Amino acid sequence: MIKYLSNNKITTTSLSIAEVIDFVIANANKTDEKEAYAYLEFSEVKALENLLNVRATNSWPAIHQQQAELDISIAQVPGMNKQIDQMKAQISGRDYTLLKTYEENENTIKKLEILIAEKSAEITKIDKSLHQFDIQTNQEPDPRYEALGKLKAFFQQLANRLLMVKKTQIEQKMKQDLNINLAAYKDVISKVELSENLANLTFKIYHKAGNEIYLNQLNAASKQVVVQVLLKALHEFGDYDPPVMIDTVMGVLDEESRLTVLENYFPELSEQTILLSSDSEIRTEKDYPRIEPFLSKTYTLIRDREHQLTTIEKGYFGLTLNHES
Repeated sequence: MIKYLSNNKITTTSLSIAEVIDFVIANANKTDEKEAYAYLEFSEVKALENLLNVRATNSWPAIHQQQAELDISIAQVPGMNKQIDQMKAQISGRDYTLLKTYEENENTIKKLEILIAEKSAEITKIDKSLHQFDIQTNQEPDPRYEALGKLKAFFQQLANRLLMVKKTQIEQKMKQDLNINLAAYKDVISKVELSENLANLTFKIYHKAGNEIYLNQLNAASKQVVVQVLLKALHEFGDYDPPVMIDTVMGVLDEESRLTVLENYFPELSEQTILLSSDSEIRTEKDYPRIEPFLSKTYTLIRDREHQLTTIEKGYFGLTLNHES
């Protein structure tokens, strides 16, 4: 190096090898006070800082676990192939295990069928023993007993035939009373259709517009009115006229329905109608005067809590009938 520098006239002083070595060693021990990463751009430094803030998960444990599971599965492949071969052998007929199981099941079924037949024979025998009490001791059928057995169906047919005779009248009467008493559909009922089977008596109500008025569309008060109208029609077209007794006469009726029932329903319900009511149902000031002309007798039950008894007084909660006073 010294010879190269002298030949190229880079240095004018004479240098020795010892001086150069001392200089290099002395400078090697010195530290550079400049920034260690000064060679990096500002954007590169920011990119490195952002990398430190990124959260990353090490996927190696999961991959390692998958590898272990795959190694186990691969080890099981020969055994599974052996099972497949065994199943194929069974299907091809070289293994008689399935056939043996089938034959055992067939034998079990035959034994159960024999057992069922024996039990059925015992039931038939017991049934015959029971029926001997239904006939006379001479083992001859009783014609009267057989006739009674046929009467139930006869009366059912007779009841349905009687219903058919009265069906049109009941439908017309219900239509007429609903147009008067059913406040929510007053004067808009076009027809009422009654079923033809008394055992399952149903009816349908139709609006003048043609649509059916379903009971579940009505409120509680309207439903009560419909049922009362049906009972009145059935009572009116019956073959006899028994007394009618009604408890909780107003139920859930609204004000308009109460007025209609008091003026149009109760007075025409029956030859004799007994109403069991409290003064909150048939009110003494508003309701009682409307039905008073149709009343024959009135009574009030007085409860004595001290003596635990009930007494009967004439009149309706202090009101007496004009023709009784």
